[in-house]
Amino acid sequence: MTDTTFALTRFDNRNGTTSWRISGWLASVRIRKNFKSREEATAEKASLEIKAAQIISGLRIATTFLSDDQLRQAETAFRRLADQPRPLGFFLDYTFANYREPLRQTSLADAVAAFLAVKTKEYERQIISKPHHTTIRCHLIVLKKHFPNAKVADLTVPLLTAYLQTGNPSLKTFNNRRGVVSTFLKFAFQQDWITSNPIEKIPYYRVAHRRGSAKTLSAAQTLDLMRYVETYEDGALVPFFALCLFAGIRPCIRTGEILKLKPEHIRLDTGVIHIEPEVSKVRMKRNITIQPIRDGAPSLNAIEKAGIDQSTFYRHLQRQPDLVPVLQSAQLERDRVRNASRIEEAELELKRRGIDGWSEPVFDAKGQQCGERKRYSDACLIFFLKAHKPDTYRDQPTTVVATQVNITPDREKDIMREWRSRLGASEAPALPAATTPTP
Repeated sequence: MTDTTFALTRFDNRNGTTSWRISGWLASVRIRKNFKSREEATAEKASLEIKAAQIISGLRIATTFLSDDQLRQAETAFRRLADQPRPLGFFLDYTFANYREPLRQTSLADAVAAFLAVKTKEYERQIISKPHHTTIRCHLIVLKKHFPNAKVADLTVPLLTAYLQTGNPSLKTFNNRRGVVSTFLKFAFQQDWITSNPIEKIPYYRVAHRRGSAKTLSAAQTLDLMRYVETYEDGALVPFFALCLFAGIRPCIRTGEILKLKPEHIRLDTGVIHIEPEVSKVRMKRNITIQPIRDGAPSLNAIEKAGIDQSTFYRHLQRQPDLVPVLQSAQLERDRVRNASRIEEAELELKRRGIDGWSEPVFDAKGQQCGERKRYSDACLIFFLKAHKPDTYRDQPTTVVATQVNITPDREKDIMREWRSRLGASEAPALPAATTPTP
């Protein structure tokens, strides 16, 4: 029976009273009910029509203590779990065990401002460089514009993935964005603004290095450039270009190493330019050796790098012998500069072995280490004292006197006579010969 309409009619009873009758069919069941008043009959008719609609749509009436809003949420939850093999209770248990509500709900704008304030202090303390600080600030400004009204806890994996892929960036750009956002979210996690870092579920791409060889100036181009620089503004920029071209110092005019380099970093006495961590772009110390050029005569290595054949060079030396001592002096200066740092290291090692000593392990009869002992080098200590206090510990000249020389009596007389004559002494009188008395 598909007809679910119900009729409300007036019915006169035999006793003279009037009743109101509802008649119809509900799920193949005939319905016929009488009511004393029209209002009761109307209410029952409405209830029967609701039941009929529920039967047709698959709904049913159940007594519950849930509110209408809770019922709608429950129906939505079960519809989402229709294809899941596990019941709703499993997901509720997992949520209670793993989800933690953020202690403080902070807007993204306020969180970005707090994070940038921390990074600004790190930049002022020279913990991070200015380019790094600028990169962080620019990326977070873009992030804040992308999520203008969001809270930090609202940043989920799908939202962050969509942001990182904005504009179809290269893998390198994607990794750079991810790195800045990851640092920011780690800071937010430490501040209890989020309960977990969603960036951990976003992959980091491995990018192969494809950087090729940098374009360099040829010797002729460098010569033309330096000649022009010498004539520009009375040569004021000559040190700038000379250090950048020949010493490998980064020449950026905004945040480059050349702007941070100080005169005390250039040691002409040792022939070394010290690039300190606060000057270096990569925040690591490095030393640059100054290649000597004396009186216009470069070292042989520099001549070979210039593309001049050795035989041609030596032929010119034969024609101009006055350049030979200049070349030799330049080569000696080159060797002195190259070995300056090595000599310093050797002196430190000499002091360490002779004065500070070194530790050697001590093993017992079973071959197990049972301790350590301090060892010193007497030879290193002697060399160290001779180098630093030569007046006291240098080698003194000695005279070796031969003893136990066998000299015959006749030879002794000749030697004594010779020395007396050298010293101007008179000859000793001869002793009278001994005579034997006659009886």
